[in-house]
Amino acid sequence: MKVWLSPGRFSCPGDLLYGGDDAVSIHLYIGGVEKAFSPNSLSIGDELNTRGRCSFSMWDGTGEYYPDVGAIVRVEEHYVVDDVEVIDEKFEGTLDEPEESIPEGVAAGHFLKCEAVSYDQLCDRYHVQAVYVNQTIKQIIADVFANSNHCDIYLEGVEAATNVQDGPAPIEKLVANWITVTDLLSDLSKLTGYKWFIDSDKSLHFFERSTTPAPFGLTDTSLNYAKFKLKRTRQDYRNVQIVRGGTTTTDTQTEVFAGDGKRRTFTLKYPVNDMSSVRIKRSGGAWTDQIVAVQGTEGAEWTYLKGSANISQATSGTVLAGVDDVEVVYIGDFPIMYKAPRDDEIEARKAIEGGGGIYEHVEFDDSIEEDAAAARKANSLLDSYAKIPRAITFDTNTRGLKAGQAISIVLSRYKLDDVFLITRVDTKDLAGKHLVYTVRCVGSEYDSWVQYFRDAFKRPKRLVARENETLLLLRSLREKARATTTITVTPENRPYHVGEFAVVGFCEVNDLEDYYIGPGMIAVA
Repeated sequence: MKVWLSPGRFSCPGDLLYGGDDAVSIHLYIGGVEKAFSPNSLSIGDELNTRGRCSFSMWDGTGEYYPDVGAIVRVEEHYVVDDVEVIDEKFEGTLDEPEESIPEGVAAGHFLKCEAVSYDQLCDRYHVQAVYVNQTIKQIIADVFANSNHCDIYLEGVEAATNVQDGPAPIEKLVANWITVTDLLSDLSKLTGYKWFIDSDKSLHFFERSTTPAPFGLTDTSLNYAKFKLKRTRQDYRNVQIVRGGTTTTDTQTEVFAGDGKRRTFTLKYPVNDMSSVRIKRSGGAWTDQIVAVQGTEGAEWTYLKGSANISQATSGTVLAGVDDVEVVYIGDFPIMYKAPRDDEIEARKAIEGGGGIYEHVEFDDSIEEDAAAARKANSLLDSYAKIPRAITFDTNTRGLKAGQAISIVLSRYKLDDVFLITRVDTKDLAGKHLVYTVRCVGSEYDSWVQYFRDAFKRPKRLVARENETLLLLRSLREKARATTTITVTPENRPYHVGEFAVVGFCEVNDLEDYYIGPGMIAVA
């Protein structure tokens, strides 16, 4: 009789997790073929919200074997418990970086040092182009992994329904404008506090952190751990979050400059987003409208560039004297900057450390284009990092721990009685016969992290991601298309601007290949 165990799904009897086994063996497969690895070289890394990794070394005496990049790598641990053979999957993914070396003086054979990555890396290779409005996490993820119109990751056969939760609330709006699936899942994770990974069966998990308990805990009498260390750290801590976003527009600005008989270029307060008008007044007379256009336009008396704060008079015009004025009416751009403090944390730091007690951190996100979005991101980051965490590491040879699980630790000498989040599990072989696990986990100094995340992410809030982006779609046309608007363009001027259309590039009649559409514009390649 055989029992199969899969990483991320620990539903086996307790005696399989606490030991009591014998006849242990470790098996490595590359492309479905078992290969021998060098003892003490196998290492498997499982870290929260990042790629899982597996590395190992092997000796090939023939010097002919070289594994294919992308080949499926699988690591299993075989053992027997109560006359039942158990096959425990420790890792499955694809080969990423095989490296060959030949020792000097060796006539035949070569070493191979290999590194493989988990199926999470599939999400780095595919991009999403879609807009989601008032949909749950589960609805969004189901569409991403199944809708061929929005993402091609459906070709990988990832199952994205069984282990994906709905989330704490519908997402009000998410614009996925050619972002990777990894970025989309990370955005959803930041908004909700959930975690995600793809297991060795190519099943996506997206779930609340507190819903996955570890299969065992640590106590004064459990005898299932060694090298226990407790550290309180300020790494990543902040109590003032500054978010530097992209740009947003000002109200209509009116600026007046006096001439000096020399300069033709005047610097505005803000870079130009939209130019309304330019007027000049000479020797206190009446205002006269000027022809204003972007640089390079023939016949313009004043020119500008969008995104630049300079506006320039054409050299053909009479320079403004000291008694002359120029008035510029425009809409400008200015950068989003938002600062959010946590006053209680600042006061707590002041009481302990003295001084100002302030820990500032700046986050850059060009996709943010309004103050409200910056405020939401700042407070979301403070929800996660405005606490001094307790960092714990320990070794165990007991199977079953995974990153993202909640483990109970009750140790009287360390004054611990709490539930901690496992952030990383590193697995190494001992002489190629046994596996030992180094576990890293964190918890808040003041609150149970489980309750902390429940409170932080259940507060009423708008769940919005990338709401201000404009979606650009790229499609290949397989059928004939007829245009209902006639556009006349001059090939010498590019890009072509005709009315409210902008045609970028060129195509031949009846030979339309690709196009993308954005607001107020059609672009042909």
